[in-house]
Amino acid sequence: MKIKIIFDLLIKDAISKVDSINIIREKLPTVENKLLILEDYIPYEFALFQLKNDIEFVIYPSTRGGYAAHTVPKRYKGMTPKVPFNPEWAGLRNSKLQKESGVSTARFCHNKLFIASAGELEDAIKLVRLSQRAHKINSIK
Repeated sequence: MKIKIIFDLLIKDAISKVDSINIIREKLPTVENKLLILEDYIPYEFALFQLKNDIEFVIYPSTRGGYAAHTVPKRYKGMTPKVPFNPEWAGLRNSKLQKESGVSTARFCHNKLFIASAGELEDAIKLVRLSQRAHKINSIK
């Protein structure tokens, strides 16, 4: 019985990964400035690394409302993002993040700078673009 459960989970995982690869392959032509926007959350990390692209951020609707913006790590299952969110935003929420970022519906930025959220898609995109610009400036220094 346990072997069947494990086998079923492995099959579901494999199907999910193939589905994600197909969805992201179809979305790649819509990528602008290394940002992938998804209509729904899918387990995207495996697919991004299988497709060998230079995407830095992924935005998708959050289960808590609004939109989540997530960094892409430098390596599969890694913890270091290619481009982090702005360090000044670490751990900030709502009005503090809105004031610091200038993004009106910004909601949250994780202490480790790998995920941020906003109430509106356009604002999630702004958080990403601000972080990309800051990273480029800091990389030049």
